Amino acid sequence: MSRRIDPRRPKELTEAQSASIRQEEEIQELRGRRDELFQRIRHQFTFIYRAEGHAIYDQYEEAKRAVDRKIKARERELMKQIQKEYDAIAPVQDMRAQLEGDVELLSLILPASGPDEFAFVERSRIAKAFFDPPSTRGPEGDVDCRVSIVDDMVSLCIRQEGVFRKARRIRRIQGRKSHPRDADTECTSNAVKSESTSESDFPGPHLFPARCKPYQCLYCLGDANLPLEERLHNLGSKYSLQRHFDRRHPFPPGEPCPFPHSVCSAVTLNSVMHFKNHAAKVHGIYMSDKV
Repeated sequence: MSRRIDPRRPKELTEAQSASIRQEEEIQELRGRRDELFQRIRHQFTFIYRAEGHAIYDQYEEAKRAVDRKIKARERELMKQIQKEYDAIAPVQDMRAQLEGDVELLSLILPASGPDEFAFVERSRIAKAFFDPPSTRGPEGDVDCRVSIVDDMVSLCIRQEGVFRKARRIRRIQGRKSHPRDADTECTSNAVKSESTSESDFPGPHLFPARCKPYQCLYCLGDANLPLEERLHNLGSKYSLQRHFDRRHPFPPGEPCPFPHSVCSAVTLNSVMHFKNHAAKVHGIYMSDKV
């Protein structure tokens, strides 16, 4: 009984024991106080809910809680007392049952008879090897037995590793299915792959270099009505750039890149992700991952 809990040990009170607690004098007094307040509320307000906000209603609720607390406390005390008495008596009863051969009393704590069953035959052979050591088989038998035990252990490891890899593969496939890429993103990636990031693709003199500062706004660079200082302004971080973009430049899909050059003006931006990828790959401007 040292390695498992006795299934015969009481775990909850019987109905008779619970009823006996409610008949105790102290609990009866608390219940009488609660019932008295209940009758006063019914006489004065007819319904309980109409007394909400009055002092008598608070007194009634406190009386209800006091009854519940007392009953639960007494149930815990009685349960501990019963379990303590059982712990003191059970060993003596078990020894007496063993001496008298009372199988019915011991059936709940005796282990089930019969051979142990293993999920894999390798486990059964390894378990058998513990009780049949190789030294009893002779020199040749020792080697064969040890080799077979090692083979069985390797086989079990392969089984476990295979299950682990299969589980990882299933989770990876499920993750791909739960986050499918929409058509706009696929079109965006295909369009961005065809774009070049070299300066040679921007022939002829132009006002701004193709590779901008990391947090400049392409829309501000392309706005000729803004002062030059404001057009060249570099924000503090990609999050500041994202907020600036959300507040001042709502993205219009299907329009060309706002960067002031004929090469960029020929690029049609189909989505926000297309615009962000174009800004990162061509102009070196990285915005937040927020879509």
